[in-house]
Amino acid sequence: MVSLSFPLDTIAVSDRELERSIEKRLVGRQIFSLRQIRVTAERGMVTLRGTVTSFYQKQLCIQTCSDVPGLRQLVDEVEVDSNM
Repeated sequence: MVSLSFPLDTIAVSDRELERSIEKRLVGRQIFSLRQIRVTAERGMVTLRGTVTSFYQKQLCIQTCSDVPGLRQLVDEVEVDSNM
């Protein structure tokens, strides 16, 4: 598990809005395994859970989410399984 923190002066948005924004970005990447990532937010802390098929997809998932307005912390629980 990896946890990334972001500046405290981030824009305040509801957790549900934050989840939707991140889900929308992941779907927009047009990679099936990224569409299957579960996103949960609590007080600006977002946790990503699921499995992708390569380390590249894991990095892409984190990068895609890292600049979403309102994000205070990103917890990466995404696993890589190349046998999917």
